Amino acid sequence: MSEIKPLDTISIDSLVDTFLEAFSDYATTFSRPQVLSNLNRRGFKAEYSYGMFDNGRLVSFVFNGIRNYNGRFTAYDTGTGTLKDYRQKGLTSRLLQHAESALKEKGIEGYLLEVLCDNAPAVALYEKTGFATVREYTCHTQSAGKVSMPELSTPGTEAAVVPVSAVADTYNHFCDTPPSWQNSTQSILAAGDSIVRFAATIAGDTVGYIAGDTILGDIMAFAVRPDMRGKGIGTALLKTFLSANQADIVKILNVDTRCHTLHTYLTRRNLPVYVRQYEMYKPFR
Repeated sequence: MSEIKPLDTISIDSLVDTFLEAFSDYATTFSRPQVLSNLNRRGFKAEYSYGMFDNGRLVSFVFNGIRNYNGRFTAYDTGTGTLKDYRQKGLTSRLLQHAESALKEKGIEGYLLEVLCDNAPAVALYEKTGFATVREYTCHTQSAGKVSMPELSTPGTEAAVVPVSAVADTYNHFCDTPPSWQNSTQSILAAGDSIVRFAATIAGDTVGYIAGDTILGDIMAFAVRPDMRGKGIGTALLKTFLSANQADIVKILNVDTRCHTLHTYLTRRNLPVYVRQYEMYKPFR
């Protein structure tokens, strides 16, 4: 017998166990610390998340984060998955329908999610249930030792890179597009002590910024003021982050495909695309 229930009575360890089992054959691999960190950073709320249970066993789930996003009280799908033996049974569709109804009752104004571009069945399911694509993202990764870091040789633009306490919102106007949910200032703040923040300054004027998780190797914010690009400032910032990074890899997730300058830069630094994602949104009101 199957039933749908909120997940606030299930331990976080059990939820992570089910997540890891459901995603064991996924294109991207996850570790337990990474899943725990991602749930925390992305605002996971168990009471706003739902699962399908088969005789008491959690077999399908939708984990949701809750925040004010772009001025709307929004739910963000931090992970939807189904155990392999329970797929192709319509469980995800039933869960999403239930989640939408329950979230509306709780005053949520819209639902946001990301899905791999090549996951055609999932994209079709979300479109069928009323989601529309808002943006397309690329995700980049590389072994830390294989990032191409040239010597800084551009004369007259030497930038001092210093630790800062300011949050990313202070420098978001440097970016070509707004950050995704998982790279927002709220997500950076939720990451806690593993986050480092550096600003590049010239004559006291801030011209660039980088912030990231040094335990997981995630760069969550990285931007150079548009009029100061191509002068080695991004390389100085990236080099500083790499020196603080404790992970074996470097990742930059959800780079908007409209950020052409950043894409060119990441290619030059040998940080290739490994997956592409759609950001999809469904308004409730």
